[in-house]
Amino acid sequence: MTVPSAPKEIRFEFELDPDSRDVTRLVVTTPVGTLKPFEIKDPVRKARTLNAGLASNLRDFRQLTGQEDIKLDPDFADEALFQLSCIAWWIIGTLFNDDQESRFFMRELLRIVPPAFNESTADPLTWPIVNIIRSEGEPLGWSIPFELFPIAAPYPTAKRKIPPFECFLGLRAPIVRAERVGKRTLTRDEQGKIATLFMSTRETLPGVQQQHLYFRDSSSDFSLTAWPAPNQQFALPALRNMAEQWLGQHQIIHVACHYGTAGVALDDPITFEFGGNCSVPASLFAGALIPQLEPDTERPFVFLNACNTATARDPYEAIVRQLGDLRYDDLIGSRCLLPDKVAGEFARAIYKWLVSSERPSLAVAVVLARRDLVEMQNPAGLLYVHYGSPILRAAPRISIPAVPEAAKAPSQGALRRMMGWLGVG
Repeated sequence: MTVPSAPKEIRFEFELDPDSRDVTRLVVTTPVGTLKPFEIKDPVRKARTLNAGLASNLRDFRQLTGQEDIKLDPDFADEALFQLSCIAWWIIGTLFNDDQESRFFMRELLRIVPPAFNESTADPLTWPIVNIIRSEGEPLGWSIPFELFPIAAPYPTAKRKIPPFECFLGLRAPIVRAERVGKRTLTRDEQGKIATLFMSTRETLPGVQQQHLYFRDSSSDFSLTAWPAPNQQFALPALRNMAEQWLGQHQIIHVACHYGTAGVALDDPITFEFGGNCSVPASLFAGALIPQLEPDTERPFVFLNACNTATARDPYEAIVRQLGDLRYDDLIGSRCLLPDKVAGEFARAIYKWLVSSERPSLAVAVVLARRDLVEMQNPAGLLYVHYGSPILRAAPRISIPAVPEAAKAPSQGALRRMMGWLGVG
């Protein structure tokens, strides 16, 4: 890969109308030009509609994406493509009040967005960056699943040979949602490793085991701290002690467990389930992470590889949004229930790319991981959402020189011989 001088940028800017808090103005800018602002009325209600409706709309899609085998057969892949296309148009229809507005928006979008991709090459570092920007208090911008935005018709035509699934924005470009710069580098320690806090369930789930195996087999790149300890039950002091001891020492917090509520009542708490009576309410999880860091301290990258971590009954209750409000700038979460094997494969692919010789940014690594799954006819990587900046990447591997033979400590036998020669002992 060659590093471009400046990647192209596609900007979706959301700003509340200063004269009416019930209207959001959306401005779309690409290298081709800028569209006239679109008005989206009642943005709070529409954000909640998107948030609540997306999980149910993705339910049928999820059933097609690797419950037993990650690689999909052609019939399942075609059905998954159809389901995604329906969801994409549902998203556009939710934003606007009638079909005419929706069609006009898509016609204008397709006029200026696809040309930004036409000159891009297979080199991911030349891909345009899609930047989602929202004014303070604007409720809609970060609730829209831009990963599923259609940027072309879903099926190839005689004139357009685009491969299946690449009609969706999340498979064509890094999508970043960031109000701050955040970290620039996942640094390595003196041994050349990236310190990682691995919070995983004790259950023997294939996807979780795959993540364990990846980190074990990648010990030259990652040093792992596991939590919770065997047989540990949840207690708030234990969580706080974990945060106090380890939070500032780690570059990555990786969570692989169940996430949700065991009940159906509206006031049932949402928890991280680590197994063995170790469950952590989401509110306490978020609250335990922040007190240990000074306001200007760089936060770790947090990968919440669990179900529904980017969704909630209310958009602002989603755990990724809570951590974002606590100044965690680089986050990955999921928009629905995750097939276990997909969760394992997607995590493995992201870290594989992050520490590869190409050293793509995290935002690019997310797209590459999605495309790895698409190589198996599986678009389930679109179930994940990245909140963060386009610049975070892993530090390059360092060469640790071998210790010369002369510098190695002598053996016990050699020490005894030396002491005998010196008349000691």
